[in-house]
Amino acid sequence: MKKICLLLLLTGCVTNATIFAPSKTIDNPKCENLAKQEVKVFQVLDDYILGTVCREMGYTTCIDNLTVYLKKEKDKIYYNDQVIDVPNGKCISYSSTYTYTTVKENSNTVPVVKFVDKSIANPEYEKFMKDKEEQSKKEKKDAKKK
Repeated sequence: MKKICLLLLLTGCVTNATIFAPSKTIDNPKCENLAKQEVKVFQVLDDYILGTVCREMGYTTCIDNLTVYLKKEKDKIYYNDQVIDVPNGKCISYSSTYTYTTVKENSNTVPVVKFVDKSIANPEYEKFMKDKEEQSKKEKKDAKKK
């Protein structure tokens, strides 16, 4: 008898459950998990800059830098040791790689980075809203039949 009551109680909870809509946006999976969202310039080229991003912070300083290649924005001035902050609502994303030769004739390949939106549209939200609209149309159609 106890099992039947528990089953009825659980069934009642499930049928009366409120369905919450998923959030409209989600974190962009293309964003890199970096200790700091900034690029420190160490060399300015014609159309790009070479800089570093901090992947891991120690107590007060960066202990793991990564060299990156970033396209210059038109009409902006760039110089060595400049710190370029990632704009609000954006994050750093790796888009490809760039290979260059150093003065010592060594070949280095580094990620090309760009700033992308930190949040993107949630595909689950779009599906939820579409399903909700279809359900509403069905309910209206069923109500007209009665």
